[in-house]
Amino acid sequence: MSLLADEIVRAGGEVTWWSTAFDHTRKRIVTPRGVRYSVGPRYEIILTTAAGYKHNVSPRRLIFNFRTSRQIFRLAALEPKPDLILTSYPPIEVVSEVAAYGRRHSVPTIADIRDLWPDIWLDAAPAATRSVAKLLLSPYFALSRSSLASVTAITGITDEFVAWGLARAGRKARPFDRAFPFGYSLPTMTPETIGLADRFWDELLENGKPPPALRLCLIGRIGERTGHDHVIEAIRLLPPEAKVRVQLVICGADLRQAPAKYANDPAIVYAGWVDQPKMIALMERSDLGVIPYRNTLDFQNSLSNKTIEYLAGGVALTTGLDGKVRQLIRDYDCGYHYADQSSSAYRDLLLEILADRPTLERRKKAARTLYQERFRAESVYGDFRDYLFAVAATHSKP
Repeated sequence: MSLLADEIVRAGGEVTWWSTAFDHTRKRIVTPRGVRYSVGPRYEIILTTAAGYKHNVSPRRLIFNFRTSRQIFRLAALEPKPDLILTSYPPIEVVSEVAAYGRRHSVPTIADIRDLWPDIWLDAAPAATRSVAKLLLSPYFALSRSSLASVTAITGITDEFVAWGLARAGRKARPFDRAFPFGYSLPTMTPETIGLADRFWDELLENGKPPPALRLCLIGRIGERTGHDHVIEAIRLLPPEAKVRVQLVICGADLRQAPAKYANDPAIVYAGWVDQPKMIALMERSDLGVIPYRNTLDFQNSLSNKTIEYLAGGVALTTGLDGKVRQLIRDYDCGYHYADQSSSAYRDLLLEILADRPTLERRKKAARTLYQERFRAESVYGDFRDYLFAVAATHSKP
């Protein structure tokens, strides 16, 4: 959203970005600049301050969403009427408030589908309790239908996400229902920043040793639905002569218990949370980007921001996912697909890659080319900006 906001402001538009002071990754309130501040000319941020939560799927998360939506309802009444409102879906409660505001004030509203709530909550429930969970979640399914049916247009990160939103809204596609993928921006880094990142990895990974023949990176939050267990098991299943040539580097939050859970393994490095320059430096030293997600409908129909980041970093994709990522790999020869969530299949794939370096290099190059052609932030969010201006202009006509 920040990349999109920058594009709007550069084109002469004005942005008020409503968000929350709660950091969803680190699970804490963060307000270093206060709850309302100016980013620059024609660009302001307003933060809500509802009490947070500890677990993504929990009653406290639902309470947080409700309180956030009510704060937006109260505060928005004090603000000038905008020309257009774009809101991420989820949270459902916020989309509902935005849709209601748009109807009251004749303001066009757009819901941008980023995740399939509350469907994924139902998928997360144990099979034996799913019928009870469906009953308990029925108010959220109803709110999802009414909210999406009430907005002016539906966008999403893939065509499949848009189609899901339209089906939930119970209507056919209209001209302003469109998909916009995640875009990624490679930053301009100073020699000092590059040097710091390189020294970090030199000390952590190399430490005087030659680099491995094959390095994998798994970047992102490690959680219950990540599906990373089979990747770690695949590394552990490698024959000794191959295992000494392979290294898996895992970066992300919530890694403190990982070495104890999986046991220390010299082929696996837990780097913890790292900033963007270090992520880019790691990908420059790596060959494969790991997309381990479980084969559920939301992951199958998504092209995650991590997928796009791997393409920008020039690493070949590896995944057991069906759907959009598999199609991307097939159409652009930018990675490898293996049998769903199988540690033995992933082990065999790694052995195959070790034996065929030319194919790996070709697919790494294809990944970087695909990023340049389809997922550069300047192009993606420039198109999204123009689309928003068109929606606003169409609905401002008498």
